[in-house]
Amino acid sequence: MERNAFKKACDQLEISLSEEQVSSFEAFETALYEWNVSKNLTRIPKEDCWLMHFVDSLLVGHVIKKQCPGAISILDIGTGAGFPAWPLACAFPDWEVFAIDSNGKMLDFLKTRPLKNLSVRQLRA
Repeated sequence: MERNAFKKACDQLEISLSEEQVSSFEAFETALYEWNVSKNLTRIPKEDCWLMHFVDSLLVGHVIKKQCPGAISILDIGTGAGFPAWPLACAFPDWEVFAIDSNGKMLDFLKTRPLKNLSVRQLRA
């Protein structure tokens, strides 16, 4: 999915992203598939990443934004490589997002893509 198609999908979800945010999504995708070669972080083919990882994650954000006006705190239990936690934190910088997983290799990757509003912890739920 190209950059413009992603922005259009976000617009349809009433999620406005800056160029900097879209660039962050691009960098995340690049890093995810570089790590995926040796760490098996995702089975989603790279050509489907934007739709199946990013847009799908943001669908949750669209629903939450509509149902819960005001300050938002999200807990993603079993985040894996960061879905939906990382896309939500990137798209909604005013939300507080917590991502937990018991698998250290997944979190090792996610910790390389820090966001100010994203806390990552290795825990069992």
